Amino acid sequence: MEESETDFVAGRLEDEEENPAPVLDQNPEIISYGPNTMDLPPSPPHTPRTMSPVMFDAVDFEPDGMVSPERTPTPDSMTTLRSNEVDSFYQEEGGRFYRREPERPVLPSDAGEVSRVHEQHEMYKLVLDGNYYGPVHEILSRDTGDRPKRGLDISSHSPWLEELSFEFPHVHWKGIDFVPTRHPRPSEDYDGYPVTYEVYNYAEGIRCPDETFDLVHARNTLATIPDYRRFMKEIYRILRPGGLLLWTDTHPAIFLADRTDPAVGVPGCVQLQRFLEGVLQMQGIDYHALEHVEDLFESVVDPDVDDSETPGSSTSKKERRKPWSTFHHSVISIPNSPWDTSSHTSLEIGLRARQNILSHLSAISPLLRKMGKTEEEVIQLREKIEDELGDGESGVESFHHYHTVWALKCG
Repeated sequence: MEESETDFVAGRLEDEEENPAPVLDQNPEIISYGPNTMDLPPSPPHTPRTMSPVMFDAVDFEPDGMVSPERTPTPDSMTTLRSNEVDSFYQEEGGRFYRREPERPVLPSDAGEVSRVHEQHEMYKLVLDGNYYGPVHEILSRDTGDRPKRGLDISSHSPWLEELSFEFPHVHWKGIDFVPTRHPRPSEDYDGYPVTYEVYNYAEGIRCPDETFDLVHARNTLATIPDYRRFMKEIYRILRPGGLLLWTDTHPAIFLADRTDPAVGVPGCVQLQRFLEGVLQMQGIDYHALEHVEDLFESVVDPDVDDSETPGSSTSKKERRKPWSTFHHSVISIPNSPWDTSSHTSLEIGLRARQNILSHLSAISPLLRKMGKTEEEVIQLREKIEDELGDGESGVESFHHYHTVWALKCG
């Protein structure tokens, strides 16, 4: 591995004194794109609406129902989902809608969750100073002759993919997700290749040929994939030699700025953290993988027997070929509330992080009740967390870690 670093505070920029005090915007989805044309199961108390026909399974969604010839799916991988069949994607629990599977996901897949993810997306753009990091321009602008550039967004339910498609319209973009949470938005301002979406269980494998994409983006996927090492091998498989992986994930652990015990300083936040870790552990998801990111990325290739030694002898050994020509890992500390007033940006990050934590709690409240918490206990937990986070003038100075990796595949 080439490089790993820790950035202790997110969003500290210079020369920001003249900026006005931050105010949380409206839903960025509505501001940037208008209402989502693919209706989702709404958050309570509304009744689920009938959705428009969409394509399901490994089908490329394109404007006007057109599928480009070079990406035409085979008959075996293509299914049309009608509006009266969309409910089969979801199951209701406590007024929230979750994707239907034997092990219920921790987070729902409804309009309320999409709104939370969009607000989170705006926070991440402040943390990263944009939509991406690493040599994205070099990778996507590099001349490859007649071969088109291709990019993939995994767990594609934020505005990230649309925003990248406007910035790099020459790229053939694709997004995949477990459920149909997004829909192509033809725009008069967009003259690039159509953005396509596929809906299937990518935890079982990514339905793409080897070495397909120049860029793969994966954000906060660890909590949805039980066999994550296998999943990382899939990402490596579909990257072209020299291709770029942008990978980010959030560790649920809470830390205090004064380095004291979080269980004493923010017991409500720690209670929420332990609940999330417990539910994920029951589903076979290991968040401790974030404590060994370098090993996770090294394990995308299997060890090979060293041909210089005699196989089976006491001196034979196994070595891994180098998977990445460049590997850059950063750990960014994101304030959980607006306590860091060193810059306008860090203050706004704290505001958005606080709201994201409270929205997170609302999203998992049905599971808290299902696991034995009373309505009163859920309300008390929220009040405790609100008090711990404070409003900038009060509360405890806490933060969490956001891992970012950019890596170039050897080629």
